[in-house]
Amino acid sequence: MVSYLVCCLGALALVTETKAEPPVPGQGWKELVGTWQPYSSEKDGEKELAPADVVKRLELVIRADGTVVVKENGKVFDAKIVVKLEPERSPARVDFIVAIPPNEINEKKTCPGIYKLEADTLTICYREPGAGVDRPTEFATKNGDRRVLLVLKRKAG
Repeated sequence: MVSYLVCCLGALALVTETKAEPPVPGQGWKELVGTWQPYSSEKDGEKELAPADVVKRLELVIRADGTVVVKENGKVFDAKIVVKLEPERSPARVDFIVAIPPNEINEKKTCPGIYKLEADTLTICYREPGAGVDRPTEFATKNGDRRVLLVLKRKAG
């Protein structure tokens, strides 16, 4: 479970102070600003709650300037990502374009997804890197669909 959640967050947003697409007021960044902790993940239709030690160790930090970082025990992961948001769509769309150094950003590693924000819960459903370009249309996974459903809770304070 622990390595799976690390992989989920890794595929989602392993970055080192990398700027995402330039945020524009009203494009969804303001609502997402904060520190997020894993709550649950789902793959192949099987849901798992994050163990307490994982919740304490892992954080996804989204800043108002569009910077996104993933930390484990306070240490920032070394990878890059470009994040594109389309909050005006229904459901809202997100694309993660992932590259782990020394590789360059590669469109073939795009993870198309959808997201929703409900109070202090951020739910993201995305296709794994290299698993195709079909964007999920619902917040669910099925056996063999190579989708990940990740639920994050905003960290208090």
